[in-house]
Amino acid sequence: MELINGYVYIPVSNFDKATEWYNDILGFELVFSDPLYRELRSRSGIRIMLIEQRGSINSHMMYDTGAQASYGFSVNDIEKIYSEFISRGVEAKKIGEYQGKSFSFSDLDGNIIELWEEQK
Repeated sequence: MELINGYVYIPVSNFDKATEWYNDILGFELVFSDPLYRELRSRSGIRIMLIEQRGSINSHMMYDTGAQASYGFSVNDIEKIYSEFISRGVEAKKIGEYQGKSFSFSDLDGNIIELWEEQK
């Protein structure tokens, strides 16, 4: 068996606001919508499915050291992306180094997302 692609489900409180946010901040485009979910896709083919939830929403993991992202995406030129996020008002944590460079931030519903650049 060869896995050829993947997707993740992300809980959100409002389809329209979340769709706009994931488009504006991460460049995902809406490719399918129905009452159950919205499928968004990046230019490189990454797929996310937004699932509208009611009540308390988050999908991160909790460690003794704090919350950890459940969603991560690999990028190039992380320092440039970080600067762009900060200039656009995205509340991102400082860039850290562990097997590469990464930083995390949250979507509108508090789902923690991490961007990571492989160590060169």
